[in-house]
Amino acid sequence: MRQSWFLPLLLVLFSGFFATAAEPRAGFDELFRSGLTAYQTKDYEKARGDFQKAVEIDRRNTAAMSNLALSFYQLGDKGRAIAWFRRVLTIDPSNGEARAGLRFALSQLEIKEIPHRLETFENLRENVLEDFSLRQLLALTSLLLLGSGWLLFGWLGQRRRAMKAQEPAAPFSWSHGLLATLFLISAVLLVLKIYDQTRPRGTIVGDKIEARSLPSENGVVIFDLHPGFEVFLNEVEKNWAQVTYPGGQTGWIPKENLIPSQFQSSEAMP
Repeated sequence: MRQSWFLPLLLVLFSGFFATAAEPRAGFDELFRSGLTAYQTKDYEKARGDFQKAVEIDRRNTAAMSNLALSFYQLGDKGRAIAWFRRVLTIDPSNGEARAGLRFALSQLEIKEIPHRLETFENLRENVLEDFSLRQLLALTSLLLLGSGWLLFGWLGQRRRAMKAQEPAAPFSWSHGLLATLFLISAVLLVLKIYDQTRPRGTIVGDKIEARSLPSENGVVIFDLHPGFEVFLNEVEKNWAQVTYPGGQTGWIPKENLIPSQFQSSEAMP
């Protein structure tokens, strides 16, 4: 009898927890539906606001992020549309809608790129690495390692038994070689994917951003960057970010003109 209060208290605590957990999801669903309605009625400014608030609640929801990108595009802000499509693909490289949206938005840019040295790695990244997530490559490499290892140990066992019986050793079959080759290719791609993710990237937003030699308006203008350009993010100093155009030059730009391709833990919504 002395613990008759315990069960009711426990139920109250758990009901409060689940109610608290359900509130953000309910808010997300309401904002998402409102954003869809606004988009369908061509109220793109309201749609942008609703989807942006929805993403603030669930920062990994690719559907809300894709619709936010579409809203920005309809508002004429191609830079931010491209930035959000890239964020979707950072989370889900297999998202066909985001990939098609990104390809179309890039094709509509007035200035698509500036002269730069074409890098082999960037070609490989664009044509191969961007199609796979780190998790997918890790899983594929692990499976190929297990498969090739299993075949290798089996072949070594057969060879050992043949030597004991003084019989001809079993040849190394083409299937062993193929699986080992696929494993090596997958392992190389995995290493390159890890390397790629250690280099933060971002998308330029705003019109004709001047990259300067110093993190200050007093710095000499080195080159110009345009909306939708993807750059490496090297470091941040107060309100300035040092960026490198792939295969090109390095300079400082106001941080507000750059949207990182991945969310940072303490990042405010761009």
